[in-house]
Amino acid sequence: MTKKGIIIFDRNIDVEKTQENGKKVCEAYAPLIQQRIRLKMRLPLHTGSLIQVSSDIKSGNGIESEYINRIMKEGDQVDCFLNYIDEMIEMDEKAGKYLKYKLVDELTDEEIALKLGISRRALYGIKPNAYFRIAIWSHQVAYIKESTYEFIFNYAGLYERLK
Repeated sequence: MTKKGIIIFDRNIDVEKTQENGKKVCEAYAPLIQQRIRLKMRLPLHTGSLIQVSSDIKSGNGIESEYINRIMKEGDQVDCFLNYIDEMIEMDEKAGKYLKYKLVDELTDEEIALKLGISRRALYGIKPNAYFRIAIWSHQVAYIKESTYEFIFNYAGLYERLK
């Protein structure tokens, strides 16, 4: 006889461990971001002039710009990470800018605090939130405990008892 019931999952997020996981993700992406920046500086792919699909002057390079836009949208994981930082700037400006200055511009915490116009102490309040958001984005959320509760219903003869 198969058991029928309801399964409930109880999860509590370990905030500090999740923030630490987010920091590790950022540390792992930092050299990749710098490598990407160096690569973009060397390659002359900043314009669509390298890809010529047609010689139709009337189109106004419409096809070429479509190809360039498609190539830009089909980024890899580093591009997705950088795009998420840009999105984070819109959601939480200081946390997003902290990560951008830290990972892209390679600034120190003191320099970042000056650029943001805040104290270093205030910056230490922003950093955990930034790392927490990165951990969520990268699916690196840590849980304190994970409990499973299963409720099994014995409904044999239930209809007869309810009459």
